[in-house]
Amino acid sequence: MERLSFAVILSVLCVWPAFAEVSSKELESYLTDIKTLDGQFQQYVDGYLPRTGSVVFERPKKFVWRYGDPEPQKLISTGSALYFIDENSEQVTTLPQDIALTKLMFGETVAFNSDVTKLESMTRQDGHVYVHIDVIDSETWQADIDALTLVFKEDPLSLVGLTTIDRLGNQVDLFFETLTVNKPVDRSVFKFTPPQYDRAD
Repeated sequence: MERLSFAVILSVLCVWPAFAEVSSKELESYLTDIKTLDGQFQQYVDGYLPRTGSVVFERPKKFVWRYGDPEPQKLISTGSALYFIDENSEQVTTLPQDIALTKLMFGETVAFNSDVTKLESMTRQDGHVYVHIDVIDSETWQADIDALTLVFKEDPLSLVGLTTIDRLGNQVDLFFETLTVNKPVDRSVFKFTPPQYDRAD
């Protein structure tokens, strides 16, 4: 359930002048203009202890999403391959590069409506904009989520959180903090060579 909530990601923060009624196109442009990101997040899942982690991102398709103790885990996208790493067991799992969240958030451009996702609605409350997005045919796109909501602060415009819901109805809430955008990042963190295992004859 948690693997593809990284993704999410996902996540990203930048500051633009505020709009009285920001449009979906303006939000897409805001996200597309984020070329690099480095920061921290807090994640909450009902019934589990909160988790903290960090994210480093460079467009297109390169990111490292880390969870800390007691279950250190990492998701690495090298730009051409995607790996999930359980650091306690040292187990490495190769994932499809074009999962829904990667296609939505980490490509050359961000589009809420695509062959993968559909913009359902935008709502506003207490100075925030909530962008509700459905994943189209999530089984085909090998995604563990059916829907997500991006949460933007309007003044100044910034992405402050997201919520994902999987096919079983489980909800993951994530909040970003101490994020730096469009500054140089250490590109060596995106390099990863999966281990080679000897096969017994």
